[in-house]
Amino acid sequence: MPAPSIDAAKWLKRIQPCDAPRVQLYCVAYAGGGASVYRPWKEGLPADVQVNAVQLPGHEERLMEPPIESACEAGAALAEVIELDLSAPCALFGYSMGALVAFEAARELRRRGAPAPLRLFAAAMRAPQVPPTNAGLHALPEDEFLAEVGRRYEAVPAEVLAEPDLLALLLPTLRADMAICDTYAFTEEPRLECPISVLAGDGDANVSPEQLQGWSDVGEGVAEEHWFQGEHFFMREQLAGVHAVVASGLQGAKA
Repeated sequence: MPAPSIDAAKWLKRIQPCDAPRVQLYCVAYAGGGASVYRPWKEGLPADVQVNAVQLPGHEERLMEPPIESACEAGAALAEVIELDLSAPCALFGYSMGALVAFEAARELRRRGAPAPLRLFAAAMRAPQVPPTNAGLHALPEDEFLAEVGRRYEAVPAEVLAEPDLLALLLPTLRADMAICDTYAFTEEPRLECPISVLAGDGDANVSPEQLQGWSDVGEGVAEEHWFQGEHFFMREQLAGVHAVVASGLQGAKA
């Protein structure tokens, strides 16, 4: 086997570790978010589900590394990390931008001949074959970019906006994350050999019910849809419900 081209230890934070996991769950955050988004997942899922929060380059302690601007590139790297790490059947959870990365990671795992994930959980993101509605967002001038990101997602905390030096450090990563979302180009491939669960907020202005329907065309069977009260970041208020969906989706997984 060739030497790995990636340092898997940089990519994963064990949020809920366990000695003999039944499932390895890999979780990818939304644009601008890092592995710390999943710290509240330390409790809430069955104890035999190991929660691994993915830390992409350019985020949090990896801030000084060049960020990735392509879902396919990020997904390919994550698939390599999963292959190196895998000690039990895996599942993938992606939130918003993270859903595209998780989807592409599942595709790359198949190309590598790895076992299919037990399930893909896609939260707050249109189906991958649906074209983006804000394709030029990441390339806007700084003031316009920040205003539009704030209007759509409320993604930049006020304390960051008030610190120009900190904002300058974080801005390239946020632009790269938005590029992942608004430059993603879907390519036709066979359906994934795993079921898909879709999670969405009933008040999310960025994702419509029609944009979610296509998830049923890229996975095994009809995608399950789970609706939550809230806007784009409904997980912040509805974490117990999100955990219930994930636990239920993994209930039949075999060690």
